Amino acid sequence: MGVALLFAVGLAFTNLSSQVLWQDEAQSALLGRTTLANGVPLGTDGQNSLSQELGAEFDETYRWRWHPWLHFYLVAGSFGLFGESTSSARWPGALFGVLTVFAVYRLAREWWDDRLVARGATLTLLLFVPFWVLARQSRYYSLTACLTACVLIGYARLANGRSGGRVGYAASLVALFHAHYVYAPPLVAACLLHALVWRRAAVRPLLIASGVALAVCAPWIAWQSGMEYGRHYGGQLSSPSLWLANGEWFVRSLLAWLSGLAGILALLGVGLARRFQEGKAGLTEAARDPGVASVVLAGAAILGAVAVVAPGPFFRYLAPLVPLVALGFGGLVAVAGRLHWLAGVAVLAGVGALQPLGAFGYELTHDFDGPVEGIVEYLSAHAEPDDVVWITYGDLPLKFYTPLRVLGGLTGDDLQVALEREAPDWVIVRDRVVHEDRDGQVAQFLANELDWSDFQKVQLPYTDTAFENREDPAEHRFRPARGGVPVTIFRRKHR
Repeated sequence: MGVALLFAVGLAFTNLSSQVLWQDEAQSALLGRTTLANGVPLGTDGQNSLSQELGAEFDETYRWRWHPWLHFYLVAGSFGLFGESTSSARWPGALFGVLTVFAVYRLAREWWDDRLVARGATLTLLLFVPFWVLARQSRYYSLTACLTACVLIGYARLANGRSGGRVGYAASLVALFHAHYVYAPPLVAACLLHALVWRRAAVRPLLIASGVALAVCAPWIAWQSGMEYGRHYGGQLSSPSLWLANGEWFVRSLLAWLSGLAGILALLGVGLARRFQEGKAGLTEAARDPGVASVVLAGAAILGAVAVVAPGPFFRYLAPLVPLVALGFGGLVAVAGRLHWLAGVAVLAGVGALQPLGAFGYELTHDFDGPVEGIVEYLSAHAEPDDVVWITYGDLPLKFYTPLRVLGGLTGDDLQVALEREAPDWVIVRDRVVHEDRDGQVAQFLANELDWSDFQKVQLPYTDTAFENREDPAEHRFRPARGGVPVTIFRRKHR
């Protein structure tokens, strides 16, 4: 286990500052900054809005309530200890990525007390490149993955009558709620259903522990209920056809990005081998195993909940499922390895062969030059501290890395009022619109209302991709883009 954790540290922490924070990460970093300064995360730094939802994320006093606060306190703590930087903004995510490896190992031992299963799951998680891309983000993704495993460890101990189960389950559930509230209710439901079928004696203590966690979280739930999520995504919440479409996309993504083909082939191979071996238990016995049922029910519950509430089909919402998929592969490695050690190695080799390990290795050892980095560097060198920047998308990294006043993006800033008060010194129109009703409206206003003869065009030697480098496996770039439309900045001629 020690060697696995060392590898995990390398995968999580190596070269964390090689690329600047992209839009969503910069929001977390900015909220970490306001948390450190004010004690609570605020949706403004006193100069700029930190919104990406037209201001719906905070209350009338700017206290943030779109997300729970645990992640922001972790980032604030990192800033307090190590100072503000790209890497320190990402250290909490990287740390919980490493801790997830340990949690997966412990969860396997709690249910099966089988080193081969635990080691197979651990090695699989180390091979899952999409998980490490998520863990290296300044976001809550690895935090939810780790705490999901911790909730299930606590439940396993509770269900099996071991000490510390109730406290571990309740404490992990509270922490998971404050990492992201979406994952807590389906986990409670999955654990309760499991207890009713497989561990009837655990139902009462489970209900008590869940009730304690609910009581602790109740004040936040009451305050959180004022958040206007439905105003933006109400159509998603009331559309079964969208739930099904999301669910299908999530299942296909898990299969595509977490070596699903290797899992299917391994399952078929092990099933056939056992069928022709006298005296060997079939896979149907494994399907009835309480530990397997716990993991499957938890995964299904989370998948169903995310399919209903997710604002879009993004792989990042599946982060808590990644450790559970790794546990499934751990079981396959163990069963195959007991047939022949080479068969266990073949399962792991199949997982690795379907992962972009070489590309990820390149990312860990090279710098990444993206469009936002080019913009930040240029403005840092040429803008005055009191300059005003208008931008269609990518405003939040500028707010983190520079002292400038930045308008536009997805904030819902009233540009007409801003124009009447003070014309922009810099204007940046990105090559791609991300949200037609937000940065699309900003681009339209800029095209129609500005006198472009007042501005000088500057082209930067960076390709203007839509995102600096987002975490989704389908869009993540292991190398910077080359060629294509260059980043363009417009500078006011007479300032």
